[in-house]
Amino acid sequence: MVFVFNIDYMNLSFQGNNIAAINDWELAHNLQDITFGEHSLTTIADHAFIYSAKSLQKLIFSSTNLTSLPWALMDLSSLQYLRWDSSHVLTWNTTILASIGPSLKTLSLSKLTTPIFPPDWLKLLPKLETLEIYGVAFGQLSSKPLDPPASHIRRLVFTDSNLTKIPQEMFTFFPDLTSLNLASNSISDLSNLKDLKISRNLSKLYMGNNHIDNIGPLFYLTGIEGLDISGNRICDHEHIPYALIPNENSLSYLDLSKNCLTQIPHLLFMTELKELRLYYNNISTASSGSLPLSLINLDLSVNLMTTIPEYISKLSNLHSLYLSYNKIKSIVKFEFPSTLLKLDISGNDIEVIPSLQFSNNISNLTHMFLTGNPIKTIADDAFSNLHELSYLDLDRTHLVRLPPALLALNKLNHLYLPNTLTCSCDDMAFTTWYQNVTHRDGKCDGTDLSLKLDQLPGQCPMS
Repeated sequence: MVFVFNIDYMNLSFQGNNIAAINDWELAHNLQDITFGEHSLTTIADHAFIYSAKSLQKLIFSSTNLTSLPWALMDLSSLQYLRWDSSHVLTWNTTILASIGPSLKTLSLSKLTTPIFPPDWLKLLPKLETLEIYGVAFGQLSSKPLDPPASHIRRLVFTDSNLTKIPQEMFTFFPDLTSLNLASNSISDLSNLKDLKISRNLSKLYMGNNHIDNIGPLFYLTGIEGLDISGNRICDHEHIPYALIPNENSLSYLDLSKNCLTQIPHLLFMTELKELRLYYNNISTASSGSLPLSLINLDLSVNLMTTIPEYISKLSNLHSLYLSYNKIKSIVKFEFPSTLLKLDISGNDIEVIPSLQFSNNISNLTHMFLTGNPIKTIADDAFSNLHELSYLDLDRTHLVRLPPALLALNKLNHLYLPNTLTCSCDDMAFTTWYQNVTHRDGKCDGTDLSLKLDQLPGQCPMS
């Protein structure tokens, strides 16, 4: 069967079908993005992309039955992104590589079976900036050192490849990397970092989901702006500050999530740190460690804290604070930073919401998540300072009545309440207020909240 696509869409996706062949002149004109995914494609005619020769920029082949690059790529003059994954056999055709080389900027290869890389194949892709390799042994990239090295590669992703250490050849092959992603390998020892000739331009390092328990050797890196060491085996918080000292004036993003830390490390000296992720650890001592005043986003969710660390009150640049799924029992007397825009404290053990306190008695909070707490009581003036709040989630709490505190929220447009509420004529004030809330969910007396409030005026006597 022949499929003729003469529509004028910019993007086209073939996902999960039985198309075995794409013939010449079948595809639409001026396509920019084509995805072939999870189907039995075995053949692409030599001029299948002819109508998009100058416009096609992104091309993805995922889980097809193709065994080599199609000659149809020879027609493309603007291809910038090529992804090829889950292929049974792949033999690189150097003629085709040389043809797409002048425009290709990103090449992504994943789960290739018996890949055959010709010598110096990266020379054929002189504009390539990003190389992503998933599930391929590093030694298969080239049978000999690249000559000259691929200095045009700036971003290298090399994951799921069973690396046990960072190979020196990686920086020999790619001497000018700015970003290196070695996540999901089997790296446990970083001690060879001091001997590696690390790119002086390296600013982002991703080492998540390895077997690392000590990041001390990171001391030999400087100028790092982003560091991800999540999903490892880091339990000792005391060595972390030492490892980060050389990057105290450069590091802006640090991910220590999904480890086994029991305390917050001392990070006050990190003067440029903007985002810190510590979720999914075993932190129980809220008085431990210290945090830099430069923080904008802080994630301490899924830990074991029973109180909020007091020094968070002093984070005068903080915009987002995530404290969900700890064991926090009370937020009485805690002063949140006035700069805070988003507060997630869901899934804790809070029963009472007091009048929320903010520094300088000013709140810029727009989003607050309280869902999943056993909240029974909300003070009438709890939200009196929240003049900018637009999103409030009180679902899965133990509330049984509409809290009068809601009436102070004049800019609220998203409200989520539990399905266990009871409404009466005492709630008449809500019948006009709630109409300004665009998105609302919850039930009163087993009936949709909006419907129940609409019925109240007809059920309640005029005063």
